[in-house]
Amino acid sequence: MNTDKKPLVFLHGWVTSYIINKNKSIKQEYADVLDLLSHNFSVFFVELPGFGMQSLPEKPLVLSDYVSFVREFVSKNNLKEFVLAGHSFGGQIAAAFTAQYPECVSNLILYNAACIRKEFQETAASKTGRAAFHAVPFLRPIFYRLIGRGGHTALPQIMQKTKSNVVRADISSVLEHMTTHTLVLWGESDDLTPLQEGKQIAHLIPGAQLIVHPRGDHVFHKKDPGAFANYIKTFIYNHA
Repeated sequence: MNTDKKPLVFLHGWVTSYIINKNKSIKQEYADVLDLLSHNFSVFFVELPGFGMQSLPEKPLVLSDYVSFVREFVSKNNLKEFVLAGHSFGGQIAAAFTAQYPECVSNLILYNAACIRKEFQETAASKTGRAAFHAVPFLRPIFYRLIGRGGHTALPQIMQKTKSNVVRADISSVLEHMTTHTLVLWGESDDLTPLQEGKQIAHLIPGAQLIVHPRGDHVFHKKDPGAFANYIKTFIYNHA
């Protein structure tokens, strides 16, 4: 590893298939963009508890448990100051980590980050949506997508509860107090974390820069890794 390169810690999103299938690393979902970023940074990919090659937790986790896990990871790797990037669920963790440990993070990258939670999502799940869920089975995948719980029923029970815990976590109240240089990177056509949420996050974090990738979806890093990596590199170099 080139120690002259600035360290970049990357937190992945919630990918249900990598909870059910435990014989492969979720890192491969980000392989192309991680390779491109490694040309300029010392990249540390964090595989979070319950995903990929990591064992399932013994009890349901909450957001603060994941923040503590990242803290242990960076301490173990002797990382004092680094770029922290998070995708979707990983963005939620990254923002919460940065709010708690601002001295550790030189630059924060929030990529289609799940930082904003809406009370109506839980209301829809528990009231109006419940009748439709039971009455019309083929609508269930659409229902889950709308409330941000895709694949929930296929999860082990511990991870079902973990996901319920993190879905309820709303960290929007801490964003306005953050002082870290922040890039809010969003896909224009993201239908899981809509662009309006990205705009709200960028508005809440003082001095945050919002970049919208044209026609990008929730995982546009897979379709256009070059553009994704360039957004990050340019931002970091401009805020060195």
